[in-house]
Amino acid sequence: MIPSDTLERPRSGLGIRVRIERPANKQRLTELLCLLGLTLSQAESYCAILGEAEREKGVARIPDCLWANLPNEIRVLQSWGLLLPFKDSVGGVSVRPIPAQLAARAIFTRFLWETCYSEDDIPKLDSPQRQALACRKDLCLQLEEQLKEQFGITTTTDARESEPSQLRMIPGETVSEELAMHLLRAKHHIRGVTVPRWAPGLPLVWEAIRNRRSCGIEYWRLADELTFASFGSAINRRDIQQVGVALRVAPRRLLSQKFFIVDQEAVFVFWDSPAGSPFPLKASVTSTQAIVQKCISWFDDLWGRAVPAESLLAEFDAFRTPFVAKCRSLLGESGERAGHGLVDYGRFYFDGDWQSEELRTLLSVGYVQSFPDRAEVFVPELVRAIESRVAHISGPEPQTIREDEEHV
Repeated sequence: MIPSDTLERPRSGLGIRVRIERPANKQRLTELLCLLGLTLSQAESYCAILGEAEREKGVARIPDCLWANLPNEIRVLQSWGLLLPFKDSVGGVSVRPIPAQLAARAIFTRFLWETCYSEDDIPKLDSPQRQALACRKDLCLQLEEQLKEQFGITTTTDARESEPSQLRMIPGETVSEELAMHLLRAKHHIRGVTVPRWAPGLPLVWEAIRNRRSCGIEYWRLADELTFASFGSAINRRDIQQVGVALRVAPRRLLSQKFFIVDQEAVFVFWDSPAGSPFPLKASVTSTQAIVQKCISWFDDLWGRAVPAESLLAEFDAFRTPFVAKCRSLLGESGERAGHGLVDYGRFYFDGDWQSEELRTLLSVGYVQSFPDRAEVFVPELVRAIESRVAHISGPEPQTIREDEEHV
């Protein structure tokens, strides 16, 4: 038998030469990734990247790779929330593995949301669905443990990117991974402003927030009436009661830009997108203190005026019965299910299912509406009910960070 500490594997499909320290464990890791849905080539590429990152202080460089032509393996692994690609200092492409706990749990969250909306809903599923989710959850837990055992670099929750001194632009295609890693820097608190549009890759971002909350870090979130209504009663209650999100609602006219503030050090900003474009086109992160303090001051001022979300949850309950009755009169039992789903889970209920007959009918009569590119749905009557409860709030004026503030 070849000693495990002298075995070297030929270059992977990404051109990375990998020294295998524990072949049996590496094989088990590959098996787990394949059982979860990756191909063998993708799983081996991921292992190659982890090995390189372990040797190179958390970063693996992809040889002879251009940003405009990322290998398919990188794109797939990124879409799974396993790594973050970025342009390195010499113009090439490097990748940073996402921490094991965050990556594994985000993968399960993605599977979960393909079936239902939260783990509270699992008992309502039929037996085959419950068994399939239980199997995937077990695989994700095994994946987490295997990653922690083999690769110390994946156990950290510290986003190792150097702190930016001025505005640093982020490509739209990596924005969710970068935001998740950015949130993991939080040591004390996170302030967030959530307005449409909503970023893709939500499981990874959500798991980063849950990770920080589990460490006792406060998360204060300001939402407008459209976001609050569109997230639905059940999801808002979960965020507030189970995760411990401090949530307040303010009028949309006062919330012009989506951003997150980590401690008192950095701001992650989403730039406005042209009408009809998917959100987001781009984002940025800055540690420039003039911008950071400007955002903190504005956020704290509006936070003191905004309405605590707990006092608005009753609006969903008051709205439910008449809305469900209208949907039932239009569509029968399927309309009743859709009505309850839209009140409880909002935009997530149809989740891009534009082929649904129920959705098309509800859109045609105006019971629900969508954005111009039909990416999201909302119930206008419910939005107006929430809006009436927060319309009295005045100032501060909307805070917008401009691209020309880069050199402040």
